[in-house]
Amino acid sequence: MLLERIPELYVGFLGILKVGAIVQPLFSAFGEEAFFQRADDSKAIACITQHKHLGKVRKVRDRLPELKLVIVVDHDESKRRLREGEVAYSMMDRALDEFPVAPTYAESPACSTTRAGRRGSRRGPSTSTRASSRNT
Repeated sequence: MLLERIPELYVGFLGILKVGAIVQPLFSAFGEEAFFQRADDSKAIACITQHKHLGKVRKVRDRLPELKLVIVVDHDESKRRLREGEVAYSMMDRALDEFPVAPTYAESPACSTTRAGRRGSRRGPSTSTRASSRNT
């Protein structure tokens, strides 16, 4: 997740946990290399981002073969056309009445984080927090 502190950050975070995937929130001020390092290390298959950060993702996407999907939460077709593997999605407009929760256990990885240096370079090992509840 390469988002600023907008509602989609929190909605997306919970949605990722509900489907049983691992979330990796990234500091939105990271440049493309810091984004690349984390996406590459984690073998990320999807990224949720904003229009203003789409350029960072595009600059390194060809070096991320596992990254299959980029979800842009505030896409405006008049500003920039989406490319293959990029989709516009409004989380707030498409809320579901029911959303099945994937089974998780106390040992299930839930969130991956990495300490960063001033320029976004990694300073320490990645850490994972575990799922705290089956019904997040």
